[in-house]
Amino acid sequence: MNFDALIIGGGIHGSATAYHLTNAGIKALVLEKDYVGRHASGVNAGGVRLLGRDFAEVPLSKEAMTRWQTLDQELDADTGFRRRSLINIAIDDADMSKISSRINQLAESGYDHEVLIDQQELRERLPHVAPNCVGGVVSEQDGYAIPYKATSAYRLAAERAGAIFHEGEAVQSLRQIGDNWQITTDRATYNAGILINCSGAWADKTAVLMGDNVPLSHSAPMLMITARMPHFAGPVVGAISRQLSFKQFENGTVLIGGGARVLQTATTTEQRWTTRNWRLLPRRLRPSFLS
Repeated sequence: MNFDALIIGGGIHGSATAYHLTNAGIKALVLEKDYVGRHASGVNAGGVRLLGRDFAEVPLSKEAMTRWQTLDQELDADTGFRRRSLINIAIDDADMSKISSRINQLAESGYDHEVLIDQQELRERLPHVAPNCVGGVVSEQDGYAIPYKATSAYRLAAERAGAIFHEGEAVQSLRQIGDNWQITTDRATYNAGILINCSGAWADKTAVLMGDNVPLSHSAPMLMITARMPHFAGPVVGAISRQLSFKQFENGTVLIGGGARVLQTATTTEQRWTTRNWRLLPRRLRPSFLS
């Protein structure tokens, strides 16, 4: 079977790529070894942010943020995107100094999306913040999306435009013949002029099949969802000096993420369990942020 483009991987990158290519008139096939959204694109913290981005990422992140504001309308689906703002909390003067320095650097490049807030404003935005927190930084456009909904929205929009998705079909070999690629799976053989690697945690393996060596490391940040709680936080909340964050959803549940990370190999990414102690995560969060 012949296609203009073949995309390996049915996560949000693969699904979005299929959507844009198909709408540009390019016949695209997506091959997913499990099912669309099975791995990181279906279960993650769902953060949609400008705040704290590496300076090299800021232009692309600003363009992406603009698209997120109307993406539900574009895809004719619910991605779960909610604009809630994102606040990174400062727990001491050293954190406030880091914020001021970064804001000045951003201003030199013409960016003003990160805004310093003092302790009073922090408490107005987060009434239950711990008393030792002295201020923070906010990005008003930021928020979150629901990962599986967003990935599915792109997939369905791509299919409506004519893209084809094959789930449960793993690539076994790739061969470049002239200007085309021959792709062999456990089911069939395909030919395409364009081959796109959207394999996520398996991107290094796909790259090797393509004749390239792209070293890749794997890590799995811990996430947990609480029971439903009374509403106490509107914004997404993070920290300047530690890798922890949380967000409260409309149903009252709280997603807590970051902190401990499980280092993995390419083989352990297939596992459906972890040996981490989940009770450690909220214990690390509470003393710093919540009163």
